[in-house]
Amino acid sequence: MPLGRFLGKVCILSGATDGIGLATARRLGLEGCKVVVSSRTYENVQNALDVLRDEGIEASGIPCHHGKKEDRKKLIDYTLERYGKFDHVFMNAGVNPHVGSVLTVTEEQFEKVFDINVKANFQFIQECVPHLAERGGGSVVTNSTGAACDPGICTIGQDVRLYLISKLTLSALTSHVSRECWRKNVRINTVMPGIIDTKFLRGGVSEDSVFKHLTMLDLPYNEVTARLGTPEEIASVVAFLLSDDASYVNGECLSCTGGLSVGSYS
Repeated sequence: MPLGRFLGKVCILSGATDGIGLATARRLGLEGCKVVVSSRTYENVQNALDVLRDEGIEASGIPCHHGKKEDRKKLIDYTLERYGKFDHVFMNAGVNPHVGSVLTVTEEQFEKVFDINVKANFQFIQECVPHLAERGGGSVVTNSTGAACDPGICTIGQDVRLYLISKLTLSALTSHVSRECWRKNVRINTVMPGIIDTKFLRGGVSEDSVFKHLTMLDLPYNEVTARLGTPEEIASVVAFLLSDDASYVNGECLSCTGGLSVGSYS
């Protein structure tokens, strides 16, 4: 397993009690990082902590609604009180309140998806960067979507184009904010996952619908493309972006789609 790239480091993770978030906390923890996990409910946080601690990972966490400023402040304060610092942040929390034609989106649904997927990430960056800069630097990763490279992904199984629009906005936001932060020695990047096997996805996507999409793109069926990706595969990419191995990577949107982004340009 991995090198100890995160020995002595501390990482805050939002939306980290399942799927990509939990897999990333585990990956960082196994590389020596102290991880602070969060999600909306106490029960989910405790379940995640049990999983991580069973593997010998130093993990702590509290409930945090990503969209609430007071909750994010509590998460930062909790981390500083427990460890005196943090070095990395992975912003994984996201919502998808609408399925179907984008023309049927209600104002309430539009506001919710942009409040959580865009505004809350922007504000969390604003809140975290001063602490990272004060310590001499650090790194942040946000979680967008590979559908930015292949828009057809967002209609596999179910039409989630509102989600796509919000995540495209997040990608652009992250890239531009990074230009303000490099002088502070804070790197900010975006991971763009493809079709990943999580509870968040399983509501409307199956391997069969992925295969149909591959056929449409005339992509080969092989061990790379002809399956759903795993949370652990995205976690390894997030760990790279957060680590010093990515010291020359800043303001980038890194696509991890198993080849689907290639197909959109073939």
